[in-house]
Amino acid sequence: MTTMDCRTAKKDIDAYLDGELGDQECKDFMDHVDDCADCRDKFRSSKKSINLLQLVYNDSVPPTKLRENIFGKLGQTD
Repeated sequence: MTTMDCRTAKKDIDAYLDGELGDQECKDFMDHVDDCADCRDKFRSSKKSINLLQLVYNDSVPPTKLRENIFGKLGQTD
């Protein structure tokens, strides 16, 4: 059983993908994502979006407004 809930996991998706979580936070996040289909789908969607942005911008950082707009459309708002 994981110690993370869906709300926290969804908030932590960007931080996880950006490498900003500590070791225990990463473990808790991945344990939750492994067990929760909804969070797993949102995580995979976010990961695909970031991969596409990286392809488009050739490893440069996308403008903040663009990234916020994309994630907002994916339903990742606070």
